[in-house]
Amino acid sequence: MIRALTEPLAFFLVPFALYACVMLAQLINPLLIDNWTRRVVVPLTLAGLLLAAGSLVILGVMAPRHTGGYVPAHEENGRIVPGHME
Repeated sequence: MIRALTEPLAFFLVPFALYACVMLAQLINPLLIDNWTRRVVVPLTLAGLLLAAGSLVILGVMAPRHTGGYVPAHEENGRIVPGHME
């Protein structure tokens, strides 16, 4: 479940990180609030939302699909057999 939350969050933060790197390359302090105006933050937020939504769609489409059922963990001949998909 954590992976399902962290992957879109990481994609959302990519534009902000790239902009901070550009600011550092231009010798501008990215930690000052004055450098993060609404004119900058709104496009970065929209780009981050598009990346996060796109990642959810792509990961949803590309996710492996199992046609068989789930076999829960069970005991065979005194040994525990882990659960698996058939």
